[in-house]
Amino acid sequence: MNQKAIPYLEAIIRYIREKPLRFHYPGHKGKLITLDLTELPQTDNLFSPIGPLIEAQRLTALTFGADHSYFLVNGSTQGIQSAFLTIFRPKDKVLISYLSHRSVMEGLILSGAEPVFIEEKIDEWGIPQNITLKEIKDKIDNSIKGILLTNPNYFGLVPEVKEIVEHAHSKGIPVIVDEAHGIHLNFHKDLPISGLEAGADIVIQSMHKMGFSLTQGALIHIKGNRVDKDRLEENILLLSTTSPSTFILASIDIGRRELYLNGKKRLDRLLPMIEELKEKIEGLGFCVYRRPNMDKTKLTLYGIEGNKLSLNLWKRYRIQSEMSSTTYCLFIISLSDTKRTLKRLLDALKKIDVYPPGRIDKPPRYRLVQSPSSAFFSPKERVKTEDSVGRISGEIITQYPPGIPLLIPGALITKDIEEYLLLIGKRYVNVTVD
Repeated sequence: MNQKAIPYLEAIIRYIREKPLRFHYPGHKGKLITLDLTELPQTDNLFSPIGPLIEAQRLTALTFGADHSYFLVNGSTQGIQSAFLTIFRPKDKVLISYLSHRSVMEGLILSGAEPVFIEEKIDEWGIPQNITLKEIKDKIDNSIKGILLTNPNYFGLVPEVKEIVEHAHSKGIPVIVDEAHGIHLNFHKDLPISGLEAGADIVIQSMHKMGFSLTQGALIHIKGNRVDKDRLEENILLLSTTSPSTFILASIDIGRRELYLNGKKRLDRLLPMIEELKEKIEGLGFCVYRRPNMDKTKLTLYGIEGNKLSLNLWKRYRIQSEMSSTTYCLFIISLSDTKRTLKRLLDALKKIDVYPPGRIDKPPRYRLVQSPSSAFFSPKERVKTEDSVGRISGEIITQYPPGIPLLIPGALITKDIEEYLLLIGKRYVNVTVD
C-alpha cells in the first residue's frame, strides 16, 4: 500500500473540487470551513466504511504493526472505554494502576468490571514511578480477567511492558495499553518500547498529543486473537458521535502519513536537541528528572516551586508549561518543536531564579467499599463537602492535568479526603443514598 497517500483527505478534496451544490448537512454548507462535511457516498462513512476510510485505517495498521486500527474522534477516552466494554463483563476483576486516567475509571463504570489496584510508588518529589513486573506478579491470580497499563505516564516513565505482557499472556490474560502519550514511541529505537511492539492486545493512542492531528483525534489498535474484533467495532460505534468531524478524521490520516514518512527523521533531529537542552538547563542550576528507559521527550524540572516557575514563565515570556506543582514543572516537547522553540525556553530559564520547592502536594488515597459501577448508578444526593465524611462517593472528582481522579464512585470519603477537597475548592460532593 502507498504510505504517501492520504486516502480520506484526498476523497474530501476531490469532492470539494467538484464545486457541488450542497443540499446536505452541515448547515453552513462549507461557508464556515470547506473541509467540514457530513458522511457522503464520495467521502465514506465512519460507521460503515467501504472506501477511503477503510484504506486509511489499513495504512495505519501497517504503520504501527497492528492487525486492525480504527480512527477515533472522541479521543483516547473513547478507545479506553471501548476496550473495557469489549473485554470485561460485570464483576470481572481488572488489574490497574491506582493512578490511571479518569477514562479508565469510566471504563470500569460502563463495563461493570471491578478494579484491583496497584498502588505504584511516588517518589520524594511527587512523581509516580509506573508499574513493575513484580507488582503485577504480586497481585495477579485466577480472578484477574485483564490488565491495564499506562505507557508512558505523564512524566515519561514506563512500566515493564514487554515483560508484563509476556507474563499475562502466559496465563491467558489480555493486556490493554493506554498509550495516549506515546504514539511516537514506535518510531525510534532510543525511546521505550511501544505497546504494540510488546505484543499488547489493545493499544489506544492520542494522535493529537505526541503525533499530528486536531484535538480529539486518536487511534485504537488490536493485535492477536484475544480480542473479539466485531465486538470492539460495535463498542467503538456505541461511544462515537454519529456526526464525526471530517476535519478530525482527515487530520488523523495526515498524522499517520507524517509519522510513517518522517517520524524517525524528526526524532533523529529532536532527541539530540533535547539532550543538549537538558544539559544546558542543568548548567543553570535546575534539576532535570532523569530515569533509565524513560521517554526523553518529557522535560521535568524538579526540586523547585514549579507553580511559581510556571507562572513567571507565562507572565514574563508567554511560555506555557504543561503541568506544575509545588515541587516540579513539566514541559512536553513534541515532534513539532524546533531548535528555535527550545532556545526560547532556555533563554527564559536563564533569566528566572531557581525557586526552592514547597511542600509536596500528595492527595490522600481513597478506598473502595462499593464497585464503581454500582455506586455510579445508585441513587445520589448532593451534599456539602464538610458533611460528606463517612459517605460513599457517587462521582469522579478529577484535577486536570493530569486527569487522575482524586475520588471515584464507590470510594469512602474520609476526613483527609474531605479536607483535601475543601483545599482545592470542591464545596459539594455527590454521594450515594443509603
